[in-house]
Amino acid sequence: MDLYFSETGDLKLSPNRDLAITDSDWRDTAQQAYIIMQTMPGDFLLYPRLGSKISELYGMPQSRETGNLGIRIIEEALTNNQNLAASKIAVEAVPTGPQSIRFDIYIVNGPKKSMILSIDQPLGMV
Repeated sequence: MDLYFSETGDLKLSPNRDLAITDSDWRDTAQQAYIIMQTMPGDFLLYPRLGSKISELYGMPQSRETGNLGIRIIEEALTNNQNLAASKIAVEAVPTGPQSIRFDIYIVNGPKKSMILSIDQPLGMV
């Protein structure tokens, strides 16, 4: 288990006012995926491959090609992480407006898919 971060990135405290740890394997996996997606490669000196280049979508049009590129970027970022490399990951691109796209990330376990993360990516097109 890992330290538990809130959705805003702050460390959470346990009821006894200690640093909290993640409460499940699902939360630990979701948190790792979130950290990867919110980090650019090279941001952490000790982990130069940690991160995602999803921000490269900024300035691209809302299109199927942009969604497919985002899916490839996310899959590569998550499978480069040794803790997630063995997981079966599925990513879906969902257009949410003319200037944004949402990526839903799932861990696939047999016939079931469990969502671990949704990321809204602005495209910045006018």
